[in-house]
Amino acid sequence: MARSGVLLFAACDGAFHDQFGRAFILSAITSGNRVHLHLINPAPDTHRVDHPAVTYSEEAGAPVNRAWYAACRFMRAPLVYRSQPQPHDRLVILDADSIVRRRLDPPHVPVGLFLRDTTGRAPEAVEHSRVMAGLALMGPGGEIFFDALARRLGAATTWDWYVDQLALAQTVDALAGRVAIHDFGQDPGWMDWTFSPDSAVWTAKGPRKFEDPTYLAELARWSEPATN
Repeated sequence: MARSGVLLFAACDGAFHDQFGRAFILSAITSGNRVHLHLINPAPDTHRVDHPAVTYSEEAGAPVNRAWYAACRFMRAPLVYRSQPQPHDRLVILDADSIVRRRLDPPHVPVGLFLRDTTGRAPEAVEHSRVMAGLALMGPGGEIFFDALARRLGAATTWDWYVDQLALAQTVDALAGRVAIHDFGQDPGWMDWTFSPDSAVWTAKGPRKFEDPTYLAELARWSEPATN
């Protein structure tokens, strides 16, 4: 089967899937995207979305740790990219609580990351704030970066919050000059956490997923009763 097109990818545990992941999937496929979701420690009654544009993988026995859950998509992305659960040449890696608002057509580049200006941030926050984990792109030639990222995370001995963003920044440094990185932070309208109507992807940082009325209204729009 030919590798072509774009596949959206996220990972989460079963409870998070039913609370946020279904809305992510439904918003994405309604906008014309295809989705693969990796379920971590799913329950027997986890309500998967049954649709031709949606595929799933799963793993049981994973650590019950929110930081591990957040980083899991980066550890599994190389396998998903190579296994072709759906035909694709670009894998867009997103948070499972994202709302996708249009069909995504990222650039044809090996690696895309959302880089941030850390000016004015507290010194202890600079390193893990340089790269946002909410949006990443793996394309042809990007295997070197995402394989290295997966190895770095796989070797982690502690699972604290922001371990994924710290590993992203460290991998950028380790492979400097060896792989071209497209900066989504310089592309207005790709992703934001202030819920602009013009943004392609809304990501709900921190308590926003529980408190922001704009995000909650959009989440409710896509939170159909779990009948499938």
